[in-house]
Amino acid sequence: MQFHGRADSLIRFGGGRVLVLGNYPGAIAVMEKWARTNGCTGTPETARITPHVQRVTYRDCKAATIQFITDAGHTWPGTSIREGDNSPPADLPASESIWDFFKAYAKQ
Repeated sequence: MQFHGRADSLIRFGGGRVLVLGNYPGAIAVMEKWARTNGCTGTPETARITPHVQRVTYRDCKAATIQFITDAGHTWPGTSIREGDNSPPADLPASESIWDFFKAYAKQ
């Protein structure tokens, strides 16, 4: 499970470079790698779940592979805290979503 904001100016959605970490791929490239790792063979299914959040569910996987893409900046989804760039809120309760994910896909 991954959450990433399109307006994130710290860890850019499309990839980039962070001084301490170096170069990094974009959010979609990271999820595509996880999809390959998790053996996903189906076409990802995208659904808008709130006005500012879409969920991408990778299908036919050996392990659940889900990405939430928000319109927000570098924030924790579900809080009123903003990055400072006046980006839209990440109107998704991330903490609850993560807990639901772990309950649904407990280690076996």
